[in-house]
Amino acid sequence: MSMNTVKYILIPTLIVTLFSCQDVKKEASNYAEISTAAGGKWVENEYIGNQGFKNLDYLKVPQQHTDHSYFIRYEGPGWESDKVGYRLYLDWRNAIDVFGKKTDQIVLEGVGQDGFDSYHEMQDWGMDILKVGNSLGLGSFGRYDGDQLHHFKKVDSTLVSITNETGFSAVDIDYFGWTTNGVVTDLSARLSIKPGSRITRVDLDRSQTFEGLCTGIVKHNVDFISTHDDQKDWSYIATYGKQSLVPDRLGMVLFYKTEQVEVIKEGLNNHLVVFKKEPKNISYYFAAYWEQEPGGITSKEDFVKHIDKQLDKLQISMARKSMKLDVHKIQNKKGLSIEVLNLGGIIKSIKTPDRNGVLGDVVLGFEDPKDYLEEHPYFGAIVGRFANRIAHGTFTLEGKEYSLAQNNGTNQLHGGLLGFDKVFWEVKPLENENGIQLSHTSKDGEEGYPGNLSVTVDYVLTDDNTLKVKYQAQTDKTTVINLTQHSYFNLSGDFSKQILDHELLLNADQYLPLDNTQIPKGNYQSVVDTPFDFSTLKTIGRDIEAKNEQLKIGNGYDHCWVINNLNNEIVKAAEVYHPESGRTMDVYTDQPGMQLYTANFLDNTLPSKTGGTYGPRTGFCVETQYFPNAPNEPSFPTTILKPGETFTSETWFQFSVK
Repeated sequence: MSMNTVKYILIPTLIVTLFSCQDVKKEASNYAEISTAAGGKWVENEYIGNQGFKNLDYLKVPQQHTDHSYFIRYEGPGWESDKVGYRLYLDWRNAIDVFGKKTDQIVLEGVGQDGFDSYHEMQDWGMDILKVGNSLGLGSFGRYDGDQLHHFKKVDSTLVSITNETGFSAVDIDYFGWTTNGVVTDLSARLSIKPGSRITRVDLDRSQTFEGLCTGIVKHNVDFISTHDDQKDWSYIATYGKQSLVPDRLGMVLFYKTEQVEVIKEGLNNHLVVFKKEPKNISYYFAAYWEQEPGGITSKEDFVKHIDKQLDKLQISMARKSMKLDVHKIQNKKGLSIEVLNLGGIIKSIKTPDRNGVLGDVVLGFEDPKDYLEEHPYFGAIVGRFANRIAHGTFTLEGKEYSLAQNNGTNQLHGGLLGFDKVFWEVKPLENENGIQLSHTSKDGEEGYPGNLSVTVDYVLTDDNTLKVKYQAQTDKTTVINLTQHSYFNLSGDFSKQILDHELLLNADQYLPLDNTQIPKGNYQSVVDTPFDFSTLKTIGRDIEAKNEQLKIGNGYDHCWVINNLNNEIVKAAEVYHPESGRTMDVYTDQPGMQLYTANFLDNTLPSKTGGTYGPRTGFCVETQYFPNAPNEPSFPTTILKPGETFTSETWFQFSVK
């Protein structure tokens, strides 16, 4: 039987979004504000008699305001993540400064409340760490006419608005009548940041095109780094060295679209990126890395390594820009349905009935397919070439050492920067089954792996409410392979609820204990008398907070169980039951391992399908797979695939009620 329903949705790829909210909770990890003095009066260009500051959602900048007028707290709008803070001088200078943070807490609300100078000295939270002078600072904008840099000395009016939402904060600035050397234009700028990121995205929209729009990084006597390459979509300029006001090590980077840039220029006070006359809209990114921030970068080598990874992510996003995002729907005779994206083979939804016959979606993810183009924790995706972790991003095969992209500390996780979760798969309906087949070829050397690897994944939906996932792969060079399906389940269908009340049974007498980097130690550990014993049904939450070193390492369950399956047959590996809804899910597989992950690191930054955000432990993953780091552990079941061989595997998810 062919597919019952197939839907196609054409959606342009986004490159990175970082974005919006007016009421910010204290536990938020992103924040923006503009705060002005109140209770005083203007005396020429100085505000006298301030009785305290008031935060605003919107401000039209008074004509009297200029630098050091004591009207705007810390002289302009500020925005921050849990990593770093920034501010823009909202006067003729229009430069961007950096607040180095020694904490992961939101701090801007308190900065400068006791006066305008305290943040220039080290505080418990950190300090203003950048000497801006007459430069653009980091990532601000101006106009370079070939002779000099023009700031914002002549502007008819300036409007500022603030947006704070779960998942991003933004400052929007509209400049009207900006005049530079005979050119008069309006310019809109958005500066936005995401939690967990140091990166600010800048979006500029000018009312007319003109030559010389530019950005840049302040010049200090430190190392300058540049990767401008006309053959690549993105490039960067960066500086690194002892250039903070402390003084200590500070790295700054500016990422730009290569095709939009006219020239990289050395100005008097800035390393400048000068944009072409066209287009009117320009987007770029900047970031600062201070050595005193938690887990701070302390060497040029590590700084370059980190920003090169960020550059790779931008290249990947740009490469997907022209791809079409499709949604495929499969439904059986009983009304159970799944939706699958051609991006990453992502299972977008599984709608299955509860004991009362009410359909509910039981997998976490996003309502809008476009959201899957942004960074997320592998919601619903096919994971490969190698699921889970490979220690130090290296392995040796047939006497040759292979180095992989490291995207999880020093380890590789789930196939690297461009794993199977991020590629677009070819999709076609199956001829003799109710389902679809996804196919993809991973090129030799991709993410560091040898061999051209051709992979197919079948999603088959049967009329007994079983979703069968069938994997097959072949290679032209000896390689390693480990594939899994990374859906996050919550059988309640209410993603505001945690899954700790779900009852779980695992057909496993042993699990793999981890070291502090979440790499298996190499031995098997009995589950008897440990929190890892799910040999009979028990709630996931019963022992998850137990005092146990392994639970501490994973911040909960994030471990691989050794399935009782000596003959590599398809066996029942897990049973999950949600008492309130009556929904059950039985998992069958021929794989030797199953990674149970209880979504310990979901942090309320991603929007939920059912409203609100995804918090810790609002989902669980049961990832059937070979063992983590198997290429480096000879005693583990082999993951080697040779030319002429065919890798096959199946996992079934069977839904019912009781």
